[in-house]
Amino acid sequence: MPRPALIIEDDPDIAESVRYNLESEGFSAIVAATGERGLELALDVQNPPMVIILDLMLPGISGTELSCVAACVAKTKLAARPSSC
Repeated sequence: MPRPALIIEDDPDIAESVRYNLESEGFSAIVAATGERGLELALDVQNPPMVIILDLMLPGISGTELSCVAACVAKTKLAARPSSC
């Protein structure tokens, strides 16, 4: 199963438009309406997204903050890998 595109967007009309266009081109897509849910899905090790489309002006955690947190978590996971990986 191909990894999905993750759309993190609080405006339902924009999110649906992006999702529709991706799916009409053959991609699978999932939508998160909040930054917190988007971060959870972005860090899902069982089904990580292949790409993230991120609204920078989200309520709560901003898109900029979300990207920084996700990058820090990813760096931490990479640093924790054994050198044989």
